[in-house]
Amino acid sequence: MKTIDEIRHENLLLLIGKFGTVQALANAVGKSHAQISQLKTRAVHSATGKPRTIGDDLARTFEQRCDLPLGWFDNPHTSIDAEGPDHHQQQSTPAPLDLPQRSAHPDPHIRKAIAILEGLDREGRIEALGAIKVVAASHHRTASRSAG
Repeated sequence: MKTIDEIRHENLLLLIGKFGTVQALANAVGKSHAQISQLKTRAVHSATGKPRTIGDDLARTFEQRCDLPLGWFDNPHTSIDAEGPDHHQQQSTPAPLDLPQRSAHPDPHIRKAIAILEGLDREGRIEALGAIKVVAASHHRTASRSAG
């Protein structure tokens, strides 16, 4: 039977695969590239001499910022399945690299943003999407606090 650390590590690898790069995932969850990379490689912590692992608080942060259900990180998965980010994205937004036609959107700010995204390569679009998710999550948390 796998330990919680092994399960969380495997799930981290799934998320990195889903986001495309360590940096894209780091942007999405508001962590540094170095921290995600150290978790990916299970780098040994200099103070403890133990491999870096994903604790409960960090697991919950990943779930919240990646729009995963509570406890997702604690259960084995073979892919980002129906309860993961794909499920929510397919229902609410186009695929991350498929951009709508610029002229199709009535808002000039959105048309300008689409024009900027069109100029990026695949990696750039993935990183931009990660940054947008971080900003949106921050805005959502701020709006929730204001409403409550």
